[in-house]
This record gives sequence, C-alpha cells and structure tokens, in this order.
Amino acid sequence: RVRMHTAKLMKRETLDDPIPVATQAEVDAFKRSRGPGPSIEEFRVHLNGKGLASKWNEAAASLFAEDLTRTGWAEDTAPMRIREMFTVHLVTLRNQHRSQNDGGVELTQAQRDKRKGENRLHRRRYVSAVHGLDCHRRR
Repeated sequence: RVRMHTAKLMKRETLDDPIPVATQAEVDAFKRSRGPGPSIEEFRVHLNGKGLASKWNEAAASLFAEDLTRTGWAEDTAPMRIREMFTVHLVTLRNQHRSQNDGGVELTQAQRDKRKGENRLHRRRYVSAVHGLDCHRRR
C-alpha cells in the first residue's frame, strides 16, 4: 500500500519515471522559516542530503499518512505507524533515485560495498530507534 500510494502521489507510473525530489535550497528554506514545504499536489521528498531524516521528509511523511488514511486504504493503521512505513520506503526511493542518476553506469565493487554498509547501518539505527534494541553493540 505504501509503495503504490507513494507512486500515485508522485505521479509515477513505472519505476523508470523520475522521482520528484526537493532541491537543497527548498529544504533549507523550509527548515529555516517553516515556509512552503511538501504538498499533496506536488509531492516530493528530500533524497539528496546526507541522510533521510530531515524536517522536509518528516512533513512529507505526515502528509502521506493523512492522505493514505483519508483514502481508506489504511483506516485500521495508526498514522504514526504509516509515517514509519513511509520513512522506511524512503530508503528504496533513495536507491532508485541514485540508480536513475548514475546514468546506467555500473558501480564499482567498492561503491556497492559502501552503499551496502550505509544501508545496513541505516537499518540498524532504525530498528534501534523504533524498537529500542541495541543493534550497534559488537558481539
């Protein structure tokens, strides 16, 4: 449901369609003044920053949860849980966006390993934050 509704809001019919992304200037302006940010009419996410946890993406997740609940697809799911699911989906969107912008260039093994490590760390941090588990401890 999250993937399909995100695609609908972003007006993406296929995975090859570009992902609408907010510019860094728009994100910075939104962060400073709480000015114009994400909207349902022009639904975009912030994927070009260092991480995915930004005020812009938090606002987009809230809008997404409200809209998904309004459509009736998730009336039995709490809005906070919907926001969490959307936040997890941002990782997939970022990976798709990176692939689209690589211009079809094959990544080196070192680049793939780096991305894999970044994704693994993100998952550990997410699980730790949401479920209160200590995933950073070495065995």
